[in-house]
Amino acid sequence: MLYGYKFDGNFSPEVGLYYDPSKIVLDPYAKSVISRGEFGVLGHDDNRWPQMACMIPTAENKFDWEGDSPLKYPQRDLIIYEMHVRGFTQHESSRIEFPGTYLGVVEKLDHLKELGVNCIELMPCHEFNELEYYGYNSVLGDYKVNFWGYSTVNYFSPMTRYSSAGTRNCGLDAINEFKLLVREAHKRGIEVFMDVVFNHTAEGNEKGPILSFRGVDNSIYYMLAPKGEFYNYSGCGNTFNCNHPIVRQFILDCLRYWVTEMHVDGFRFDLASIMTRSSSLWDAVNVFRESHRR
Repeated sequence: MLYGYKFDGNFSPEVGLYYDPSKIVLDPYAKSVISRGEFGVLGHDDNRWPQMACMIPTAENKFDWEGDSPLKYPQRDLIIYEMHVRGFTQHESSRIEFPGTYLGVVEKLDHLKELGVNCIELMPCHEFNELEYYGYNSVLGDYKVNFWGYSTVNYFSPMTRYSSAGTRNCGLDAINEFKLLVREAHKRGIEVFMDVVFNHTAEGNEKGPILSFRGVDNSIYYMLAPKGEFYNYSGCGNTFNCNHPIVRQFILDCLRYWVTEMHVDGFRFDLASIMTRSSSLWDAVNVFRESHRR
């Protein structure tokens, strides 16, 4: 089943309000999101921002963790291999069945173990739009995509286009493929860390799209100047308002979900200093720590 939200209210960007009942926005807590079916390929309408929708899996998730539990290695003992899920195996030289996917990484876990790796750090695997900067690159003679994914659309859903199943079963298969990656890594004594991007979102600056947070409550989720402009401490158009109690709780809920439900072992926080700032650059790190304790 697909769903989304509409929010009624004032559309007054000059004071930071972007309520637009004509827009269907994503649930920030959605566990799966559907957009295009194939990585880097425009839809039939050539829209680089496709209509996205939240998905509710069509079947009960009965994934078998087979007794999986955290490995809990001391930090000093970690040998970390950073990788891009798609880039790691997408070339034909990988000689695997599922190149460029979560399952492709699973096929290469024994190789990583032979290298002595005991932790893999996955570059962003949250749902993002790889075509947000789509355009022709005259230097390379090709079209640009956001390959790395440091521009999150939804923080709870794994990137469906990294799954061999895509959006099948309303994203349930993609969720289970990510879980399979973690389970099989743990079996080989390899922890799984995620690279997470809470410093900004894919909604950009004042001219960016209304996808989720901006349409839910722009004034809460983003740091705004008095006239509604976006503070851009991230350098990416907006700054996630991590010092607000609602946003702090959202981040903690997200991290907790990936640890308890997806069995992830740790996180690397992109541009982590943003999480300690307010609009006046006040250091909010102690407040964040206190929220974590609760």
